[in-house]
Amino acid sequence: MTAIIARNGYVPLGAFIVFISLISTLGAIRFGWLPVLLLAIVMPCLILWTRSSRWFMPYILTIWIVAPEIRRLYDWTIQEYSSMSLIIITPLLCSLFIALSIKKEKKLDKRMTKTLPAIFILFGLMSVIGFMKNGMSALYDLGNYVMPMLALYYMATSEDKKLYALLTKTFYALGVIVAVYGWIQYVWAPPWDTFWMIGSEMRSIGLPEPFEIRVFSLLNSPGPCGMFLAVVLAMCLMDRQLSKPVQLLLTAVIGSTLLLTSVRTAWIFVVAVLLFVAISNYKKDGFKQILKYAVTITAVILISINLPAFSHITDRLASFSDIENDHSFNERMELLDAFVPLVLLNPVGSGFGSNGLGTKINNGGEIGSLSIVDNGFLSIGITFGLFGFIVYFWAISGTLRDLYRYKLPHAAGEYKPVFYAAIISMAFGNGLIGLSGFCLWLMMAMPLLGSEVRNSSEGS
Repeated sequence: MTAIIARNGYVPLGAFIVFISLISTLGAIRFGWLPVLLLAIVMPCLILWTRSSRWFMPYILTIWIVAPEIRRLYDWTIQEYSSMSLIIITPLLCSLFIALSIKKEKKLDKRMTKTLPAIFILFGLMSVIGFMKNGMSALYDLGNYVMPMLALYYMATSEDKKLYALLTKTFYALGVIVAVYGWIQYVWAPPWDTFWMIGSEMRSIGLPEPFEIRVFSLLNSPGPCGMFLAVVLAMCLMDRQLSKPVQLLLTAVIGSTLLLTSVRTAWIFVVAVLLFVAISNYKKDGFKQILKYAVTITAVILISINLPAFSHITDRLASFSDIENDHSFNERMELLDAFVPLVLLNPVGSGFGSNGLGTKINNGGEIGSLSIVDNGFLSIGITFGLFGFIVYFWAISGTLRDLYRYKLPHAAGEYKPVFYAAIISMAFGNGLIGLSGFCLWLMMAMPLLGSEVRNSSEGS
């Protein structure tokens, strides 16, 4: 009996709960309720992992989405802004269980792991360099690279044929929640969000006033919010199982909020995905698909920009045709001129933690000169160096190729539209790490289950 309980995980789970409860109680006495809040976020993930629940991955995705808003609510409750809240690392902590799950229950075939040695060596080397140069920032940066990729291997080794449908519904549900709250944020300007805006001093997200906010909804900035909504919008438009009314409603709700974020990169991603999908199906109904996508997106944009207080959105869209006077585009060009020599002169890279938000850890919580690099290729080049840059893209493309050749040899190129669109969007930011990366890797991996679901349903 004891062996059965131990094998099912209840003994270690109970021991862990007792231990964490004691630590949380002591932490609450010393540090307030933050340790209890952290426990409340991580503990459900632990239980779902122990039970091998189908809700394990949807829960982790949810935490990636809502953690920034939980952080803002907590800061507002105690009326103290924290630039480095521990709540922000809860998505990484929950994602750690993905690695444990793969090790405990899954088996990776050798044909699926040909590029893993290269990834291990590259990430290990960048970790060593990062710790030497950048301290603890390297650990946070490493987590933002590794944890999203774990979702790919988890999905590739999963045999749960119902997981695809559940994850799709989770994406749609979270997309609607983020979109609706985005409108609430735009119209009302909730006090906890404005409190954080004032404390963070982020000028790029607008003014903490109604109709003046550049919407970030539940996320930590407009960029990740826009990319998440773009992923959901692309999934919605490509989903042939959705009824037309539901598809149009989702597109209208999500697309209108996506406009409020003013993240053009997200629209570029959506258009690129749909274009690559249509091209890959040109022998079937590619032209009809392009026409349908174009009409739907155009209708959403035209309706949205004619709503009240949408003047700044109209200006943002107009900048597409006036690149020379586009401040954001010109800044990226200046960034390219400034950092390309830095990458070429540092072929071995600066390691993890050299750029991105992780640099705040070694900068007293303040944003440093390399905290925001609005070009994913440059960010990776600074981190890995020129040689590592080549190895990184070779490894991730090879990983996807091997997984699909092994799992879905009859549809080995199904991931390519999303992958190519993600690469294009990297000209405006590194979307393969953090929240954006988690969503993109998950989106690229879901067809591994989706095709099985469709095949099984067709055969029944």
